[in-house]
Amino acid sequence: MTPGATDVQDNWELLIHRGEPRDGLRFGAPPLAYVAPLSVPLRGRTDLALVEAMPDVLLRDLSEGALDCALLPVLDCVRVMRGRVIPGVGVCSRGASQAAILRLRTTASEVQRIAFDPQTSGAVGLGQVILAEQMGRAHQFVACDGGLSCEENVDAALVTGGLPQPWADFGDAQIDLSATWTALTGLPLVHALWLGRPGAPYPKLRQVIGLAARAVEREDNEGPGAAPYFTVGSEEMQAARILLQVAAHHGLCEAGVRIQLC
Repeated sequence: MTPGATDVQDNWELLIHRGEPRDGLRFGAPPLAYVAPLSVPLRGRTDLALVEAMPDVLLRDLSEGALDCALLPVLDCVRVMRGRVIPGVGVCSRGASQAAILRLRTTASEVQRIAFDPQTSGAVGLGQVILAEQMGRAHQFVACDGGLSCEENVDAALVTGGLPQPWADFGDAQIDLSATWTALTGLPLVHALWLGRPGAPYPKLRQVIGLAARAVEREDNEGPGAAPYFTVGSEEMQAARILLQVAAHHGLCEAGVRIQLC
């Protein structure tokens, strides 16, 4: 069972501050079950604070300097000017992962409008890129709370693993975005990377995240290829770069953007 998954799910709507050291480092991570193995080892430490919030909030706080480091989707990692990715650790999957599922009420080729919970906007970027590459066209993603009026006007719903969303039973067919990406490229899907703010104490960030990663390694005996896994090597970095290239091709990020390592 994923460490801390129950606690994460119980508090998914909240912005949770843990520790609050006056002069310590501040880390941020989404309150999602599939990333919990990377955030749980940071909880309860007296030398740092862990803020759990959805990716759009983490991106804002990191950009404004309120966080030193945050676990963010790949597309967000190039949206913080002069931000640096901490190498070696992230959230990845190869093939089906259940981390981001598209529930369909029509055939995949007929899908036009896709509902998503505003709290899970971090998965929307992946959905836009992967579906555009698979189908050769853009899809409209509609922020929705799952109400009847919304459900009557969408063809599919994006469901993020580990959250009690209203669309778990929406439609009979589904598309696993991670499995789709691997089928298209032969590469793993990188869901998130640790990004440090400009001017952050990168050696200290690497030390803290490295200790957390070793805690994950002790718990994870399945190794790369499991869904998810947390080691980012050369193949995973290649996959992240290709994701950005595909996104740029479809007009979903600026052309030529690159991930900068610390």
